[in-house]
Amino acid sequence: MSSKELAERYVQATWAGDWETLGTLRHPDWTDTWPQSGEVVRGHDNWVRITESYEGGRPKWEVSAVHGVGETQVVTTPLVGPISMPLTVMGGGDTFTAEGRLRYPDGELFYVVLIGRIEGGKVIEQRTYFASPFDPPEWRKEWVDLQPAGH
Repeated sequence: MSSKELAERYVQATWAGDWETLGTLRHPDWTDTWPQSGEVVRGHDNWVRITESYEGGRPKWEVSAVHGVGETQVVTTPLVGPISMPLTVMGGGDTFTAEGRLRYPDGELFYVVLIGRIEGGKVIEQRTYFASPFDPPEWRKEWVDLQPAGH
């Protein structure tokens, strides 16, 4: 299976809650790092236990997009204004990025970005970022277009 096929199958299995398939696609040394809380999940079995232990049932994933593996894109741009720092977005080779939404059992919605890396025909690591939606501030409405809610 190509890296691109592996990444697509991996993300589909994640979103579908197919833990058995995920277990076959993950490297034995697989980790998932959650930068916002500082936690690192080591091993597929620990990840399944965490996911299945949510009060009220497991969270529900909704696929949005998968990028990388087979495409190469590098963009570097300076940000201006109150925040000024370089931003680099890269994809290709054995790295993939998936965007989606996660609805927790209590109904709370989070946007999710998963960055995965493939090694030896298996996903060896991922970093998962969770962000809650927020209303745009009134002061910048003249400079932006708004997407429909939930996108």
